[in-house]
Amino acid sequence: KDWGIHLKVEAFQTYSDLIKQTNNVLGTEDLPELVLATPEQLAAWYEEGAGLVNLDTYIYDPDWGMQPDQINDIFPVFWNQNVFQDQRLGFPAIQTAEVLVYNRTWAHALDYKDPPLTPDAFFEQVCAASKANADEGYYGKGGWFMNTEPAVALAWLAAFGTANPLTEDGYSFNTPDTRQAFSYLRALAESSCAWNNEIPTPEESTEPFVYFANRQALLASLSVDELPVLAAAMAYAKNSDDWVVLPYPTEDASGKVVSFGFSYGMLAPGQREQLAAWLAIQWLSEPGQSARIAEAAGSLPISESAVQNMKLTPQLEQAIALIGLSVTPPVDASWVKVQPILRDAMWENTVDYQRIYAIENAPVRAVEEILEELETLAQEFNK
Repeated sequence: KDWGIHLKVEAFQTYSDLIKQTNNVLGTEDLPELVLATPEQLAAWYEEGAGLVNLDTYIYDPDWGMQPDQINDIFPVFWNQNVFQDQRLGFPAIQTAEVLVYNRTWAHALDYKDPPLTPDAFFEQVCAASKANADEGYYGKGGWFMNTEPAVALAWLAAFGTANPLTEDGYSFNTPDTRQAFSYLRALAESSCAWNNEIPTPEESTEPFVYFANRQALLASLSVDELPVLAAAMAYAKNSDDWVVLPYPTEDASGKVVSFGFSYGMLAPGQREQLAAWLAIQWLSEPGQSARIAEAAGSLPISESAVQNMKLTPQLEQAIALIGLSVTPPVDASWVKVQPILRDAMWENTVDYQRIYAIENAPVRAVEEILEELETLAQEFNK
């Protein structure tokens, strides 16, 4: 308000609606000055000539820009994921991460005192949980609740050595590291140490929250903004078990998580509107405001200073401690189209495989076949 700037905010029911509406007004006078979108969507608009402004023009402006300590205060992984073709198309707004949640109380009851930070330890513990449930008559439940979302797939790929499947030569999915990751996940599915309920009865849920709260999953994949939902599910189930946030397991036990989210993109056409939009971004990204946004969204703080302005649950504090282990999705327009086919590949390799692999003459494809097709399709979208 120091500058007399008033923001008119337009909300949408879904992110898809926001994208559709923005696409409809590209090149018209109805174009918004600011838009909230993923880095890959900003890259797509940039390639389409939507007029996205390189924010470095304002960030490093001697009069209106940011001080070095303000820039350094933002977590580097969030800051760096907004650059595409040497253009800073976005400014971190709402950030989350794909993590694992782990029932430590139940693990202790199974005689595991340490969290599963390596793939072997993960496999052993989820199989023990599955066996424990089977011994009580709950067959096929108890281990890792399988999730086939693209961010989960990226987390597992990163855990086995593929930090970014997009290389200078295009998408590279059919590699020794990715084959190892997919083979590991298939083994989890085949051993019934992982399970999923994506084809439920009308009374059942496809979400992991209820199953985790009822000790039908020792580990589950969630994004940080889903942690409050899990906390509510635990309270509803009157489950006082101690649960914690973990990274995805790696051979060296250091762990990996995938950070992603939404950024402010500037579409304002004139200098006056651009400066107003930039001042709005600056105000929204101040520690006090950005902390309030993170609390409202249940997301991660974008900066070290914002952390100091937030009320943290133990689980959110654990998630914040994992930010430094982050990899990020490819910052490329093609990633918008590659995500669904990566999800399909994960589904076929785990959930669908578990459903049909024991059936005689079932159309089960080898891991290499799935990844070869995934790479071929991804390369087509990258042209």
